[in-house]
Amino acid sequence: MRRIWIALLVILIGASTVFAAPPAGQKLGQFGLGTLGGLAGAVLAVTAISEIAPQIESQAGSTAVVIGSLTVLDGLGAATGVLAAGRIWDMEGNVPATFLGGFLGGLASAFVEPLLYVIGIPEGWTEFFGMALLPILPAVGATLGFDL
Repeated sequence: MRRIWIALLVILIGASTVFAAPPAGQKLGQFGLGTLGGLAGAVLAVTAISEIAPQIESQAGSTAVVIGSLTVLDGLGAATGVLAAGRIWDMEGNVPATFLGGFLGGLASAFVEPLLYVIGIPEGWTEFFGMALLPILPAVGATLGFDL
């Protein structure tokens, strides 16, 4: 029981320093929460893609499902994370531009792997960068949009 109280005290102290973060720390926290939201959106998008895309017979239809799922779900998750951070730190931001930036980042993330394959990057690196940038690009777009 004592360990639980110590853990809760550590979390409380850590959280209190986060809430009192300077503006640069708030921006980093905003980007971090946007990345977490983008990660949640990417997981939902990949799950939707794996369930829906194999059932579509046309190549164009499957491609549309992939691009649409990554754009909407990944961008929505990142924008939600950025807006949550803005609310936590009581920051003023542009809500429509946050969503637009998240969606544009999600759209860009859908084309990272194909672009890297076309350039000729080895498959292992292409997969790594493609997966790593799925939550990061929407978070960058949503954070930039929030600050407009």
